[in-house]
Amino acid sequence: MNEDRKKHVTHCLRGYLKGGPLDQETRTAISEAGSMAGAGFIPVLKNIAEKTTKDGYAKIAIDVFESLWQLKQARKYFLDNAKNHQRNKWLAYFSILILGRDPLNRDTQRVFRKIKAETSDNQIQGSLAMAERVCFLAAQYADLSTLEQKCVFVITHFRGGWSPILCKESSWPINTDPLAAWSQQLLTRFSEESPEQAARAVLAIDRSDEFKDPLYTRSYRAYVARFLCKIARRRYLKLERAAKKAWEAGK
Repeated sequence: MNEDRKKHVTHCLRGYLKGGPLDQETRTAISEAGSMAGAGFIPVLKNIAEKTTKDGYAKIAIDVFESLWQLKQARKYFLDNAKNHQRNKWLAYFSILILGRDPLNRDTQRVFRKIKAETSDNQIQGSLAMAERVCFLAAQYADLSTLEQKCVFVITHFRGGWSPILCKESSWPINTDPLAAWSQQLLTRFSEESPEQAARAVLAIDRSDEFKDPLYTRSYRAYVARFLCKIARRRYLKLERAAKKAWEAGK
């Protein structure tokens, strides 16, 4: 861990809690904190989560929750926030989205059912709906029996931060939809189970029905390939080079 960078991140996080601006530098520090395991950032990130949701920076709070998730903050923290949705709605909202990334946990499902019966708040109900969508898909995936079925499912339901406008990942890639995080993890796990099939499936992605320029398909494939395990990613790159050579030879 770079000690100078750690000090800078600490300075930014504490500065915001003391009344400093929530500018791009601070947001970057919040994101970086998630990759600094062992640096003791969890308590300060929890305080920032509380402050951002109360100060009206609800959309920025997902950055904080993303870092807490990366630092393996215990599930109980998110469950407690969700249960206390009447105290701090936005803290509960983003906690539900984080919990939705691991949708089949029984404690999580029980809390979700209780909250759904307790409130008609549109935002809370919306976050529950996104989490329930992942739960539904996870149950479907668990029932699949063949690698072929799993492969089609994983590619079909993959979500992420790739932008067709930019033709690359957006500059701030954190996605609030729990389906994105869950589907990315699912692709990684499937590629570990069947690296050859996963590599070929990503190479076979074709978005020409949406975008005429083949650059878009290539860019999207490269983005999806980032979530393959190392073995599958190396295989994908080898297959991609072979396909490019074959295409150039046939020109």
